[in-house]
Amino acid sequence: MKIGIITFWESNNNYGQILQLFAMQAALKKLGHEPFLIKYHRIAPKKEQSFVERLTNFNPVRSLKHRLDAPFRRKSQQMDAKRRFQEFKEKHIVFGKESFKSLDALKMNPPKADVYLTGSDQVWNHTFKVSAEAFLLGFGGADVKRISYAASYGVTEQDEATHKMFKSLLNTFDGISVREKSGVRLTENLGFKAQWVLDPTMLFTKEDWISLLQLNDVGKQPGVKKEQVFMYMLGNSEIVDKDKFIAFAKALPHKSVIHATANSDFTGNAYPTIPEWIYNISTSELVITTSFHGMIFCILNNTNFIVLPNTGRAKGMNGRVESMLNALGLEEHIMTKFDHQKAEHILRKEINWDTVNDFLAKWRVDSFNFLEKHINS
Repeated sequence: MKIGIITFWESNNNYGQILQLFAMQAALKKLGHEPFLIKYHRIAPKKEQSFVERLTNFNPVRSLKHRLDAPFRRKSQQMDAKRRFQEFKEKHIVFGKESFKSLDALKMNPPKADVYLTGSDQVWNHTFKVSAEAFLLGFGGADVKRISYAASYGVTEQDEATHKMFKSLLNTFDGISVREKSGVRLTENLGFKAQWVLDPTMLFTKEDWISLLQLNDVGKQPGVKKEQVFMYMLGNSEIVDKDKFIAFAKALPHKSVIHATANSDFTGNAYPTIPEWIYNISTSELVITTSFHGMIFCILNNTNFIVLPNTGRAKGMNGRVESMLNALGLEEHIMTKFDHQKAEHILRKEINWDTVNDFLAKWRVDSFNFLEKHINS
């Protein structure tokens, strides 16, 4: 079947965003389908916005901040160019022919497909600046199947208007699955059943990823641990004791340190491509990260890890981390503050990876079964 996927895809530095899209397409191809990305732009480029749109979107405070942030933006663009995301997308992502700059454009000229699939990522997070409505698939004919795969709300509560919108549009879905346990409860509060499934990136094993992205061409022996620590930090929120964790990694004897950053964090000195990012995680003895997908690829590659949770307004994003770690019995890998003894313990911890891998293998079967059932029924 021809399956149109609507999800996040425009980032030039969010590794998880692009990898979840790549994995979703790879999983659907594995099942014999023809997936393509619906090129929905959540915010149309300014040069393509009408005068009314520019006027509506104008915010004097944000405009001033935009001007003041110009030097940082240029530096970020230089860093992002080294990651070569555009090259990865052109090589690995199947794009639909049309571009859609608004929900109205999707409704007027809906992409031709047998199935619309929304997810993964936080496509149902209503607190983002742009509405989640397009990701509730309120476009196209009634003959098109509609399913969500590992959609994330990114929150645990909804306001009344959001609740009403979701309740109305989810009524058209043929199958609903979510990425977090909290998403099951939220969906039930809306009056629908949802299945808790794996993030698309977890539909594949470590060995699968070596093959999918030809990691043997990136470096020697992907998956074999070196005397190496990989740090991957994001700048989307203040991280408690971040400097202490960085100092801890750099002080470890006989360990090389790779410090990669993104999203307005300029403290790092490495800007890996997407295959290099996975390779570095797979070959490290320890990863310290603020990233959900950084954690996910540690689990897939059986790499010891420490997750530093978000704070402030981004605190709601911690649910996805807690949900997965609770399921796997790895809760102690979240560190809300620096503790030298605990960090040393996690570095040297003997995790029963066989148990984790067996658990994921069963969950992987259930997740693929969800796709087959709701696409083919």
